[in-house]
This record gives sequence, structure tokens and C-alpha cells, in this order.
Amino acid sequence: MTYWVVRNFLCRCFLASTIVITGVYAAGEDDETDAEPAVQPYLYLVAEMFSNLSGGLDTGTSGHGLIEAGFDVYLDRLLGWSGASFHVSGLLAGGEDPSVNAGDFNTLSNIAAPDGVYFYDAWLQQTFYDDQLRLKFGQMRVDGDFMGSEYGTPFINSGFGILNTFSGNTGVPTFPVAGLGALAQYTWPETAYVQLGVYDGDAGSDQRHGVDYHFSADEGADIVYEIGTDGFQYGDLAGTYKFGGYYHTGKFTDFRDGTNVRGNYSFYVVADQHLLNQSPDTPKLAGFFRASYSPQDERNTVSFYAETGVDLFAPFPGRDEDVAGLGVYYTDFSNDAVTALRLTEPHVNASESVLEIFYKAQITPWLSLKPEFQFIFDPMFAKNDAILFGTRLEISL
Repeated sequence: MTYWVVRNFLCRCFLASTIVITGVYAAGEDDETDAEPAVQPYLYLVAEMFSNLSGGLDTGTSGHGLIEAGFDVYLDRLLGWSGASFHVSGLLAGGEDPSVNAGDFNTLSNIAAPDGVYFYDAWLQQTFYDDQLRLKFGQMRVDGDFMGSEYGTPFINSGFGILNTFSGNTGVPTFPVAGLGALAQYTWPETAYVQLGVYDGDAGSDQRHGVDYHFSADEGADIVYEIGTDGFQYGDLAGTYKFGGYYHTGKFTDFRDGTNVRGNYSFYVVADQHLLNQSPDTPKLAGFFRASYSPQDERNTVSFYAETGVDLFAPFPGRDEDVAGLGVYYTDFSNDAVTALRLTEPHVNASESVLEIFYKAQITPWLSLKPEFQFIFDPMFAKNDAILFGTRLEISL
């Protein structure tokens, strides 16, 4: 009991000290100086309310909040250690998961987490050869370096974050619990890159604060790879394209007979593309697409996932920092998982789809307001489609 109390206390102290330092740093930002700071704290606060207007499991309103605070330490500026940097952060989460009323599989909010304090990221990064080679080690998340879509990021539904062929089928490190990992990336400037990462195979199965480390052959390791290019040009329109996947060495339960089977794998593709430019480097309209496939139905809940959408930047005159977005995704659950779940659950759908529409209004450089609608078709554990309206307030310092 003493261990848990001390650990929780230290996590809270870390967050509190970071918030204070960030406030002091932000207050002094107007001081003119040519020197870049060696230590850059940051603070991100978000609060949201969601109302389930109809369908799902039940109508109702829920609220949730999150504080993320941390430091980036540039060791070349601090110690003269060329190419080295360090990052550390923590989380404080509280409130009710809005999916409690929706009955969905893919959590409808990407900040929803059990109440508590979490020690989040803590990693060291070293670059070589003019940043062409990047090495990274420490406590980190798979989705921090892999499978990301720049134009899917503004969406609130968690389906647009880490692919659910990862989070729904394995226990890999992802929000809100990071885990130990290592990454190597090599980049050919303005052409392509290749990267390989190895992560704890089950970072969050039985802990909630991000500092319990234990390894076994049964939990295994997750080996993730990705190749991509961010130098693609179609005329004046820039694009980013990626292909990747994972192989997991751990044991998984066979839904057909309850036995343990070893190994799991999945593939994915990602595309971000400018569709219309404001200027040569700035999109007016951009689209995104991601898809992933996990072929081993007997050991995976999610068999196939696909998403697509568009972002419209500066949608109105004088609102240059605003963004409007429309996105849709589809999740296909494996037949074996659905059959097994229907033995104990009163209702299980074989697939789930979501349509999300948002408008992000940038009130000040550090404050934004994002109202949105989500339409959840065939929520996994509900008989009726759900319609939700939510509003998110974000403060970033």
C-alpha cells in the first residue's frame, strides 16, 4: 500500500511542478533573446462534454478532462551533447468515459482514460549524420512514431488515433499507458525513410500508472516496422505515404477453443494528400486514408479497419487558423471473436462505423473550441445507432 501511495504522490508532484514551471516559462516568452532554451516545458489541458442524443445504450451527458505536462530537454544546448534530446511527461485524467452511453468498441474520445495520475513518456533520443539516423529509447508509445496521419489527428474519436488492429488486438503501449521500447529510423532527405521499433508486448494489462515493468515470454514483444515518403509531389500538391505492420511474439487466446496460440501480425497503409493549396506549402483542403488488416481471425477481435476524410483549413475569411473536418471509418470484427462474445453478451454487432464532423475555432494562439457531431452506426454492444454532440475546450502552452 505504501508503494502505491508514494508513487501516486510523486506523479502528482511531477505534474504540479511542470505546470508551475510552464507558467513561469510562458510568462517570460516575450523577453527578446537569440538563444534557444535548453529546457522547454509544455502544458496541455483539455475538457469536453458529450451528450448521447439518441440510440446507443442510453441517452445522457458525460464530461471528461485531461492534463498533460512535460519537458523537452535539448542536451546539445544544455551539455554540448550534439544531437541528443530528452522528453518526459505525465498525465492527470478524470471524469466519465463518454462511450459509457454509446456502447461502442472504438472509444469516441481520444482522451478518455480511467481516473488517475500516469507517468507517461520518458525517452532519450540521439541523431547522427545531420539527423538522417535517429535512435530513441525509453518509455514511449507505438503511436508516437508509427501509423500516424497528420490530417486524421484533429479528429476526436479514438479510431482516428492508434489503429485498432494494434490497440484492439494486443496490449502494446499506447495512451494512456506507455511502455519500454526502442526505435531506429534512417531517412533519405526529401525522399523516403525506414524505421523499426521494439516495444513491451503488454504494457497495460494490469497497471494504471505507467511505471510497472515486467516481462515474460507469454506477453512477448511487439516488433513494428514502417517505410514511407513525405516527399511525394503531384504537381504542386504534396503527399505523405506509408506502409507498415507488426509482428507480436506473445501468446494469444484462440476464440474457438480457449487455448493459447503464439504470435500475431498485421499490416497497414497510410496516405495524407493535399487536394487544394492556399500556397505552395500550405493546404487549403487535404485528405487522408488509412487501412489495416489482421488476418488471424481466431486470435484477433478486429479483422479489418479503414478510414478516410478531409480537412478544410481557413474555411472563412479572417479565420486563418480554424479547421473543419469530416471523417468516416469502418471496423470489421472477426467472426470468431463475435461468435465467442455472443455467448456472454446480450448483443454484439459484427461491424461498427463512425461519421465525425467537427469545427475547430482557434480563439487565441493557446485556446481553441471544437464542437462536433459523431454518428455511430452499429455500435458493437448496442442495438441502435447512436447520435452524439460534443464540445472540446483545449489549452496549449
